[in-house]
Amino acid sequence: VEYASRRDTANAIKTLNNTNLNGRNIFVRRDKEEERSMQENGVGNHNSGTAPPNNNAQQVKVLNLDERVTWMEIKDYFKAAGNVLFVSIEKGFNDEVCAKVRFASTI
Repeated sequence: VEYASRRDTANAIKTLNNTNLNGRNIFVRRDKEEERSMQENGVGNHNSGTAPPNNNAQQVKVLNLDERVTWMEIKDYFKAAGNVLFVSIEKGFNDEVCAKVRFASTI
């Protein structure tokens, strides 16, 4: 999940971490890959080529997702923390389903 400001990122972590989505407790963390990219490139965006660029964005990673969850369910769930621009679902460590969520700029 990627947000327009650090405030939205902190809000997502505070309000959605360890909550239930589709019968599973999810964990919301700052995306370490995003933070490394920001430090290396001097911008607030890591663009893998699939997500629209947003230099003001902040991204969080969502862990422990049900394997049947859809990107739309994640998008709808994270609307409570900000305006969701993009969601990508991927396999993490040990084939755990995780997601990255990006929020649109509210500036």
